[in-house]
Amino acid sequence: MFQAATSLDDLEIAIIKTISFFDVLDWPLTADEVRKNLWRKRSSLIEVEQALVRLNGKIESLEGFYFLPGRQVLVAERKKAYIRSWHKIKAAMRITKLLRYVPGVRLVAICNSVAIGNLKPQSDIDLFVITARRRIWLTRLLVTAVVQASGLRRHGKLVRNRVCLSFYVSEEDMGLKKVTLESDPYFCYWLASLFVIYDFADSASKLRESNGWLYDNLPNASEVRPARRLTVNNYIANRLGDKLISSALFDVFESWSRFFQLKKMHKNKPNHQAQGTAVVISDTMLKFHEEDRREYFASEWQGRINMVIPGYEKQI
Repeated sequence: MFQAATSLDDLEIAIIKTISFFDVLDWPLTADEVRKNLWRKRSSLIEVEQALVRLNGKIESLEGFYFLPGRQVLVAERKKAYIRSWHKIKAAMRITKLLRYVPGVRLVAICNSVAIGNLKPQSDIDLFVITARRRIWLTRLLVTAVVQASGLRRHGKLVRNRVCLSFYVSEEDMGLKKVTLESDPYFCYWLASLFVIYDFADSASKLRESNGWLYDNLPNASEVRPARRLTVNNYIANRLGDKLISSALFDVFESWSRFFQLKKMHKNKPNHQAQGTAVVISDTMLKFHEEDRREYFASEWQGRINMVIPGYEKQI
């Protein structure tokens, strides 16, 4: 079962696993990106580059990008995606410049397709939001109202370049291990690739500290630090609003917001009923991923690994 991989060392297998996963996303990688995203193997850039040379035939390259055999078309697609992602990042910044004035918003990050790389022309803009403690329901209500008023909220068939707000976490419980699957490469890369454009009270650092388990799977992962021109600053007004919303007076508004939104969710047929780790509704996490494709990604990943290393079935 495993004899086909005996000629490969641990680093070479890790490189094949890494490139295979990003092949599922139609995304070729540079050598440094292979190193940063290396699956369960710590290594230096020079070691990765040397291993990539040894893997010639199993892994192909073009213009500094590495991909599975026969997938050179991905290089041109990645270049096109870079231009599309730039427009979507600017759109995310425009809405975040409004969201920073919403009391209770601690962090806004771009995630999913724009951050990871499998960006298509019809893609929406997924935002991940961290809220102040004990204010997740009120903050979500206010954020939704702002995005709706801006005319950028994803709704029905209006998807392209619209903002999708499907994942909120309260700062009192930022550990995300509880919503991972047994084999969940997509969520690991999702978390590692968060593109933080607004960070209040150093919430990004707190998020990383709360999810140290990530580095067991991605030991070379490093914080994604956008250029300063791609981030949104906070002002004194943000701090004043944050102090106000944290007062006991706003407990009433939080309770009302919770009641109102839960009532509306219950009317949405089964869509927003608890679905394991796909849909989570609690006072510290609101996650609405009805079309959870993580098992699909894990299955496709294993299939691609088997194409490069026939018979490889070791736990990934």
